[in-house]
Parts: sequence; C-alpha cells; structure tokens
Amino acid sequence: MGGVSSIVRKRSVVWRLFLGLVIISLLLAGCGQKPQSAKPNETAKTETGEKIIVDGLFEEPNKLNPILGPSMTYQTMVIQTMFSGLVTIKPDGSMVPDLATEVPSVGNGLISKDGLTYTFKLKKGVTWSDGQPFTSQDVKFTWETIMNPDVVPLSTVGYDQVASVETPDASTVVFHLKKPYPPFLSRWAGPIIIPEHVWSKVPPKEINNSEMNIKPKVTLGPFNFGEWANGDHITMVKNPKYFGEPAKADKIVFRIIPDQNAQLAAIQNGDINVYYFAPITQYKQLQNISGVDIHLLKVPVWWEHMVINLKNPILQDIRVRQALNYAIDKNVLINQVWQGLAVASSSPIAPATWAAPKDLEPYPFDPKKAAQLLEEAGWKMGSDGYRHKDGKVLELVISTTAKNPWREQSEKIFQDMYKSVGIKLTIRNVDAATFFGSLLKSGKPGTEQGGWDLAEFQSATSYDPGVSLAQRFHTRSFPDKGGSNYGYYANPEVDKLLDKVNTTVDEKERLAMFRQLAQSLRDDPACVYLYLPYEINATRGMTGYVPTAWGVDTWNVATWQKR
Repeated sequence: MGGVSSIVRKRSVVWRLFLGLVIISLLLAGCGQKPQSAKPNETAKTETGEKIIVDGLFEEPNKLNPILGPSMTYQTMVIQTMFSGLVTIKPDGSMVPDLATEVPSVGNGLISKDGLTYTFKLKKGVTWSDGQPFTSQDVKFTWETIMNPDVVPLSTVGYDQVASVETPDASTVVFHLKKPYPPFLSRWAGPIIIPEHVWSKVPPKEINNSEMNIKPKVTLGPFNFGEWANGDHITMVKNPKYFGEPAKADKIVFRIIPDQNAQLAAIQNGDINVYYFAPITQYKQLQNISGVDIHLLKVPVWWEHMVINLKNPILQDIRVRQALNYAIDKNVLINQVWQGLAVASSSPIAPATWAAPKDLEPYPFDPKKAAQLLEEAGWKMGSDGYRHKDGKVLELVISTTAKNPWREQSEKIFQDMYKSVGIKLTIRNVDAATFFGSLLKSGKPGTEQGGWDLAEFQSATSYDPGVSLAQRFHTRSFPDKGGSNYGYYANPEVDKLLDKVNTTVDEKERLAMFRQLAQSLRDDPACVYLYLPYEINATRGMTGYVPTAWGVDTWNVATWQKR
C-alpha cells in the first residue's frame, strides 16, 4: 500500500502491541536522528482522566514532514493530525475550504478563464502552534521548498507547473501557471503547508535530515507533536491554537504494532481504539468481537498491484510483462484471499473516479497465452520445470511488507501460478520502513543483494487521476528524481499523454485521454494488475470515526472522542 498523493489512500498497515510481545525497533531510514526512547504511558484503557484515543499503526513512519517522502499511508495518518492544506476533500468527494476561505473556481473569479491563474484567499486570525501568524508567505515558502533542487520532496508533480507566486498581502496568495493544469487545486488538499518562520532557518541541503522531521516543533493541525518512542508509540497532544473546531480528544497515541495478529489482540483487549486497514483474514474475527464497530468502505480507490522493476533486463521485454499478467487468476485472489470483498483491476484508474475507463477488461487468466508469450521471448521450458534462456533460469524476486498475512498468502499463490508457466518466483519480504524507505527506491533488480523484481503494495488513485498517474508512470517521477515511478517505467507515448491530460482543460477531451492512458498502461504494463479491495476498518470505545476513500482515516481526527 503505499503510494501517496493528495488523495492519500491507505497504503500498508500493521502496528505492534506491547502485551508480552517482542518490541521490534524500526530505524528511521533517511533520517539522521532517531526518536527518543520512552516507555508508553497511555493506553486505550487509561484512567488518568485524559481523553485519549489510541490508533494502531502497522508501519512506523519515516518522517513527519508533510512535504517529504517516502510515500507511506501510516506516515500520512500521523502527519494529518498536525498539518493542514488550503482545501480538503470530504468522503463524498466534494472539495471544501480548509485554510482557504473558499475553493477557487472560474465562477467565483479565483481561477482565471484561461486556467493559468489561481488565487487563494486565506482565513484571517490563524496561528501556528507557537502563536506566530499563518500567512500567504507560508504557502509561498512551502512551494519554494518543494521545488528547491537541494530538497528531495515527496513529489514535485503539479507544483512544477507553477511559473511564479505572488503574495500581495498576508491573506492572499496567487499562483501563475506555465500551462493550464486542471489537477492544481488537488495538490493543495490535505496536510502540506509548513511554517516559513521555522524552516527558513534550515539550509535547504539540511532539510531532509533535520531533527524537526521527527520532532516537529511548530504545527497547524488539531494536534501538536508530543513524543516519539522509537518502535513503540507516537503521541500527539491537543493544539489549543488550532483554527478549526477544537479537538474532542486530549491526546492521540499512535501505537506501533507491526503485526496484524497483535493488532487484532489489541482491539479485542481494548488496548487500541482504532484498527485501520485490517486484513481480510481477520474480518470474521472482528465481527465476532463484542463492542467493536466495523467500518467497511466499499468505494475502492486503492488498487493492489505488483510493480515490475524494469531495471531488470528480462522485464524490459513487453512479452514477459504481459505474460506475468496473463498467468495470474484474479478470481482466486478475490475469492480465496479477499473472501469476495474486492473487484478485479484493469488499470491504475480506480472505478470510483470520474475518469475510470468503463469498457477496459482486466487481463484474463490465460496461462496458455502466458506460455506462448514466454516462448516468443526466447524462454524455453527446461527439464526442471522452469524456463531457461542464455543459460539462465527465469527467476524473479517478489517483495512486500513483512508480517502481512494476506499478502504472504497471495505470494504463495503467485508462486504456484507462475511455476505453472515456468517462472521461478522467490520471496524476499522486508519490514515496511525498509520496503518504502530504501528497497523500492533502489532500482536494484532481484539478481542483486537487496534487490527486487516484483513489489506488491497498494496505490491510490488521486482525486484527479492525472496526479497519481504522473507520480507512478512518468519518467520525470523516477525515484532518483524524487518520484514514485519505482519500476523505472518509461513509455514516450504515456509521457506525452500524461503531459497533455494534465494541461487540457476540457473534461471530455481529458476523459478520452485517460482512456488512452489506461489502454496504453494495459498493453505495455508497468505492473501486474490484481484487484481493488474494500477497506476494512474497526473502532472500539469511540465515536467520530468516518472512513473515506479520499484520504487517510485521520482526515477528521478532531472529531474523534471517547465513548
């Protein structure tokens, strides 16, 4: 699960429990500092009188800076409690103001008719947690920092379309674009703004490794940073200076539980209040726990897939990549692994979005076609049951986040399906911090130590699909350029279509281009398409939790309260 965009969607899950379990310390990859060690002092059962909500985290974050990567769902969950955006997206898909007074549009005059100028009017009287005023300069500085070549941001997609920024007064920020860019508003949705008066004191080259990435000093959300006990918990405390409705809880404790069985035990025992992205293997068990509320989200925007690493010369052959898709029976995965609570995937544009191709069929399960393509690519079946070419066996390495039971079950199924067509699949799973922090970015094929050929996780389709598609498939989004095109996929036609769809204003024209993109990404696959699962979330002893397809579960954390 992983991936990130302004439509954050739940990418990977798993946190850990302190009851009699061995505590696994996860290093914060990419940070020069570790969070301080501390003993947990709050649980969902606390009797201190404080109103504390405990949220289980399956994966430990890497950084707590909203403009920096890696793209991790659980990281965004924590960041969401502390930072804000100019606008936000509600569960029904509507865009509403956050730090802005209204959502810019051509109708209200805040977007120019040619689509080149966007004006945001900011709420007055908003202050950062240290009492300093929030101004248009903070927005301008955030954009400048994202685009600074000495900073490695989460993504520059969309922000790189800005030609200049004006701040005519403290409550007005004006963006002038190089070309029309319809997804621009969505790039400012969700937590993104950082304080200029704090970060301007840090040299750009030091921003990515600053201690403030793990101990944010100044925030703008309903909660402030409290403490980070490495491998155990992250505590947020109520922000009395929050510009919105005051948070109903005094603290949010993110308990790090990188084992889903431990998460299940935690919510059963009342040690956590929120269990986000529960695995399908626990669905029936959760239903049978008294006092637990199940929140089943049937609007899938997250798509499960295996990214194909094109740094491996074998996988640069389109026939091999197509064979990898034909050899997978999605119905087995949906029915056996996901108990029918998923739909087959045919493209990286989720069916819940307006741009989804309605007539694009998923790859059919056709092992004969897969075998034929491998034969045409020169891979001949050997007496050992695997295919060989130039003295090498057709062996690929798959990796995903460790201790994830349903993905581990899926990997065994993949092994059997690929073996039936002569492909040897080796499993090398790693912890989430390593998977999203360094392994995916490495570009190393499975033939190298610490390398991979297939990487399974979930990605979200963004509010405007042009954003997530550009982040995942454009050559400008290679990992060494700070992007999330982890497989180093390169298709000139796709690049051109992405550039065009993200600079075209007419919605009908864009829809046609999105369909072209979906078809191109199916014919020349960058990944193995699997399915879009329904999201399973569970809560206990609390109210205010509302699942959403257009963000992480903490999108409305200020409304969470003990019951």
